[in-house]
Amino acid sequence: RDRRGRSRTVPKRLDPRAELGRPVLQDTHKHNQPARSLKVPFRICSSMPKITVGPPEIISVRHHTYPATKHASYPIEVPPDCGPQGLAGRPNITVVTRRYREFEWLNKKLHEEVPGTMIPVLPSKQALNNLNEQLLAARQTQLERALNEMVAHAELVDSPVLLAFLTVPDFNDVKAHLGIEGDDNERTVSGDGDGDGDGDGAGAGGGADR
Repeated sequence: RDRRGRSRTVPKRLDPRAELGRPVLQDTHKHNQPARSLKVPFRICSSMPKITVGPPEIISVRHHTYPATKHASYPIEVPPDCGPQGLAGRPNITVVTRRYREFEWLNKKLHEEVPGTMIPVLPSKQALNNLNEQLLAARQTQLERALNEMVAHAELVDSPVLLAFLTVPDFNDVKAHLGIEGDDNERTVSGDGDGDGDGDGAGAGGGADR
């Protein structure tokens, strides 16, 4: 209706390509059109064996010059037929342990290895109170899902970085295995105080050991 309360008829749009005298009506209601689905490059197959991330173990590290620090270490069970070809033929399940900061290292390297690819999202950091049971349980579930999405990802499943992360027992040896120089995320015996969200306690720089 217009301002005076009189009803107004909205003319229907005509197809400009219609023949003269034979108008073709167009449907202007966009909500009647089916929504586009977002294509995701990975889909976990229900029949494929899954990677399992177990409850984390809290590791306490003592230092000579400053207080002991703690961090969470997650055990990862990798079945030989979970996806990557590099695991094929292994007789048993491979078990490795990884810290949250090492998952972040993996995520960073996969972005560098396959730029522009949609990488499964890791759980977010938490600077304080990051060793409480509720947070660790939620993070365990999220890390497990992220790894299974990675091995179900067509562009990541045979990544040398991902394979080394899942099979090399000591994380320090992962970079040596790949020929990568040591970086800021290297696991060390002493506290490094970098505060990246998976530990608790005072380090040399006043932050948390990860």
